[in-house]
Amino acid sequence: MNIPTTQDQAEQLLRRDCEIHAALGKIEAAMNQAINNARGAAKDKKDPLVKERGVIETALKAWFRLARKQIVGSSIRMLFGRIIARPKRAVDFVTGTTEEGAVDALLRIAEEQDSFARFVRVKKELNRAEIHEATDEEKRRIAECGVVFDPGEIISVEPDMEALEKERLA
Repeated sequence: MNIPTTQDQAEQLLRRDCEIHAALGKIEAAMNQAINNARGAAKDKKDPLVKERGVIETALKAWFRLARKQIVGSSIRMLFGRIIARPKRAVDFVTGTTEEGAVDALLRIAEEQDSFARFVRVKKELNRAEIHEATDEEKRRIAECGVVFDPGEIISVEPDMEALEKERLA
C-alpha cells in the first residue's frame, strides 16, 4: 500500500481502517459468543467431575496423613500417581499486622542487626520517569551504563467509529 500524499487520501485510508475495525469487532463478538456458548455447555459436564475430584483428593490427603508414619520419605508412588507432602512456605500475620507493617518492623531491626535485612526483598528497577527528566550530562552517564534514551514519539491511529456510523446513516 502506498503512503498517502494528500489529506484526502489519508482520510480515505482512515475510513477504510474504520470499516476494518467494525468488521473485526463483529467477528470478535461472534467468536466470543461461540466461546461463551461452548463454556456453558462444558460447565454442565465439568462441574460434577471437578466436585468429585475434590472429594477424591480430600480423601487421599486424609489417608496420607493417617498413614504418614508408615510412609518412608515425603511421598508415596502408586500405580496411578503419587501423593506428596511438601513443607509449607507461607507466612501469616498476627491480627492487625499487615505485610507492609512487618516489612517496616524487620527493616528497623535490620538497622541494628544487619543479618535481619535478608528477610526483606527489595526489587530494584530503573526509574524511567527520572531518566527522562535527567540532565544531558546525567543522560550521557546513564547511556554509559547501557541504557538507551529514546525521546521519540509514539504515533497511533484511532478510528472514529461514530463518524463511520453517521456516514452510513446519512
